[in-house]
Amino acid sequence: MQNDVLAPPDPYVLSDRLLTGDIIKPWIDTNGRLIRNTAINTSVRNLVLITAGQSNRANNDGAQYAPANSSVIDNFNICDGALYDCAGPLLGVDYAPTLGPGNIIPRVADTLITNGKFDRVIVVPIAVGASEVADWGSGGTLYNRPRVAMQRLAARGIVPGMPNVTFAFEWGQGESDGVYGTSQATYQTQFNQMKAVLLGAGFVGRIFVAVETMVAHTTYPAIKAAQAALVDGSTVFASGNLDLLTGANRQPDGTHFSTLGAGNAANLIYNAIAATGTPF
Repeated sequence: MQNDVLAPPDPYVLSDRLLTGDIIKPWIDTNGRLIRNTAINTSVRNLVLITAGQSNRANNDGAQYAPANSSVIDNFNICDGALYDCAGPLLGVDYAPTLGPGNIIPRVADTLITNGKFDRVIVVPIAVGASEVADWGSGGTLYNRPRVAMQRLAARGIVPGMPNVTFAFEWGQGESDGVYGTSQATYQTQFNQMKAVLLGAGFVGRIFVAVETMVAHTTYPAIKAAQAALVDGSTVFASGNLDLLTGANRQPDGTHFSTLGAGNAANLIYNAIAATGTPF
């Protein structure tokens, strides 16, 4: 199964934990979604933006967002290796109707295009709600999920090093680990194990790590410190400090972003990414 990366279900996409409900299943309904061309026009500036983490990188952040640049923002579906429009919950990550279907990443993509950074953005969402960093670390259920994303992109001819193609990876995870008391050292170790898989799969680009720990209006200093310490200014850069978003930026659970918060979170992510300089 792992060798045929376009033949779902893949064991690291629909794993036993996903299927039994220990981790939420990804949204896979392609009904009514337009299939997009996977060919890359290297005469324009393309961004492949892989987004990982837990539920605040899935479809759980307020109302659906309609990008102004929707015709040039694509959703690469890790579950089947195809490209779709973004007119619905993003394919490949979970969706809780009581919280979503909004996802902050199309907002980020829209701003990158509007502000003249890129001409086309392919979002590759691989987040899994309720996941811990250990799920992404060595031996975790989601350990090979970044590798699967890279393999499926490559199978469609989308790889780092192509002219006018930039790869980036944005990480938004830490809420579960705050609640469960993961230490700073453990968080950093397990993130770096996931990072090694990503780089080993051929990823070349900037990795952005958000400061993100808020659950029920409470933040967790050890996880915040771990996320900040991961930034090295070489491979890993800061994404937004999303713990700054309080009050009306959160839904009643005090964890997930409201529609207002989704917009503000996207702005914080965009500003952090843009601060790293060209090509962002």
